[in-house]
Amino acid sequence: MSGHSAVTDWKFNVGDGWHPILEELHAELEKLIPGYRAEQVKEKFGTLRVYVSPWSDAVYEAIRRSEEESSRTCEQCGAPGEIRTSRFWLKTLCGRCEGRRSA
Repeated sequence: MSGHSAVTDWKFNVGDGWHPILEELHAELEKLIPGYRAEQVKEKFGTLRVYVSPWSDAVYEAIRRSEEESSRTCEQCGAPGEIRTSRFWLKTLCGRCEGRRSA
């Protein structure tokens, strides 16, 4: 997707609850590799997925921590959450947002 450079430019691809995770990741990536390029940010199997270049072990570790944090953070509101299933979909949600989704 042209025009995107930072992970925060891709916030529209995920729920508001994960925006702080992306902000934190962006700050960390900028320290590691100023001018890094985000190739893709999305939700997959209920957690955050982030792809950037250039790649390094430190970048991998920063992204891994963010993806892990997303597995315990409600994608919708940012409250503590867990991966929940509904039919064929996996989403990380808190109890309140899960109730709204089921209603």
